[in-house]
Amino acid sequence: MRKYHKLTPVGTGDLLFAQCAKLRELSGRLIALYNQMGYSEVQTPVVEYYEVFKSGDFGIPEESMYKLTDKHGRLLAIRPDNTLPIARLISTRLQKAKKPIRLYYNQKIYRMAKNKRGQNHSSMESGVEVIGAGGKRADLELIFTALEALSAIVPDFRLELGYADFFHTLVEKLPIPKEDKESREEVRELIEGKNYAALSDKLKDFESNQYTEIMRRLPRLFGGDEVFEEAQRLCKDTEIDAHLGYLHTIYHELVSAGLGDKIIVDLGMVQRNDYYNGIILRGYIPDTGAIVLRGGRYDGLLKLFGEDAPAIGFGISLDEILRSPHNNVDMNERPVPDCLIHADDGFELKALKYSKELLSGDKTRIEYSNSSSRSQALEYAEELGIYKIIFINNDVEVIEIEH
Repeated sequence: MRKYHKLTPVGTGDLLFAQCAKLRELSGRLIALYNQMGYSEVQTPVVEYYEVFKSGDFGIPEESMYKLTDKHGRLLAIRPDNTLPIARLISTRLQKAKKPIRLYYNQKIYRMAKNKRGQNHSSMESGVEVIGAGGKRADLELIFTALEALSAIVPDFRLELGYADFFHTLVEKLPIPKEDKESREEVRELIEGKNYAALSDKLKDFESNQYTEIMRRLPRLFGGDEVFEEAQRLCKDTEIDAHLGYLHTIYHELVSAGLGDKIIVDLGMVQRNDYYNGIILRGYIPDTGAIVLRGGRYDGLLKLFGEDAPAIGFGISLDEILRSPHNNVDMNERPVPDCLIHADDGFELKALKYSKELLSGDKTRIEYSNSSSRSQALEYAEELGIYKIIFINNDVEVIEIEH
């Protein structure tokens, strides 16, 4: 007996009519922007070898991947991430290309959420990568591109800035044994979730020092200039000061350029992928708190594929934006044609040719009638809310319908 033939797998779902149109519209706006800003499109396979995503310490958690095998028994994975396949592509197909290389993509990822019911396991991502450019210029370019991209598709948003190596350095200096990876991962997850109480309880397990104290305060260290003052007061460390100083420079330049109303510093930001090392960013919609953009610098990632080059990028979840209230998309809403073309018996091909002439002239949306009579065609047009019906025989008769 078939149990699941009418269901979609957990974390997936169908898109209908208006949702598909809106998703295509959002993608189109971003693609137009990327092209104008000098990015070129790439596509990677939806199925890759499993090893692409299990590379060194930067791999995707095994439990989050959809896995399968090919006919030779080799382990494959359905794409859970867009950046790792692009790193593979850069290190093979584009190894000798002049850098920097600016790429964009618009494709789905599939990743099983960890212990989160109702969260989507598939997501349409649209994003960019800049390969072969390091330093402040490239960082500012990417942040500016992220601001422009979000401005093109949502009415209001905020972009959080953090620094991955600030967090990595802090974790390394916590009094946690290096072999205790489980505790380090737990600390990371508690900070990412801004779970203040649980984080404080966890840190009680370790010796108290300036690193545990700033870590305890980390989920609250977000805002503007005051964040840097507070962090430097809590922790006196040359390496950490250098990370904070660079981030403060980036933040100050963005504010000086009049972009401060959209920017927030969040020293407690950690990304779900461990390959980031410098500037990291996360965009969200204030009304819902939904995270719609993730990205940052990942200079060490390409080494895993034999290519040593700095890199930075971001991805936007179009599914999250589609679900946001401001879109107000009714998934069951069918587009209504501008007119219905109905042929009397024997004039079917004439009606189809007439339809073609209409379509070549402007952007009129038409529907060809499959009704067996004029009365049925009129009834159908009235039910769908079509305002015009054209009857075709020896003549062309246009009827306006009042609703």
